[in-house]
Formats: sequence, structure tokens, C-alpha cells
Amino acid sequence: MKAIHIKTPDERARMFFGKLQQPNSTKPRTEKTLKSSVAAHFQKQLTDAEVSAVIDALHTLGHLSINGGKVTYAAFD
Repeated sequence: MKAIHIKTPDERARMFFGKLQQPNSTKPRTEKTLKSSVAAHFQKQLTDAEVSAVIDALHTLGHLSINGGKVTYAAFD
């Protein structure tokens, strides 16, 4: 499924998290780089609000937490 055809933040979050789980994938460590990485993954076709919704969904799904601008991944750290 193409990334741009996925509509809900949860679906987008799952797709982005799948990318992060790849063996050689770099994981953004700051909130700013995470936002940039999400936007780039979806070919910069998401609005700022949609990017934030994807990050919120990642947090809600328990994949990451953000504290003081630093990102921690539950499955990796």
C-alpha cells in the first residue's frame, strides 16, 4: 500500500514504525527530527497537523515517548 493513500493517523503511525523497525533504519532522537522524518516518509504531502497526529498515534500505540524534546523508543531502548 502506498504511504500517501493511507488515511488515518494510526495507519500512518504503523507504517512509519514499520520503517523504523528495519535493521539499518536510523531512529530520530529529537522531536524536531522525528517530525521531519515523518514528513519525508510521506513525501512531504502531510500537513503539520497530520504529522503531529502521526506522532501522537505513535505515542498512543506505545511505540515512543517524548520528554523534553528527546524521543525514546519502547521497542528499541
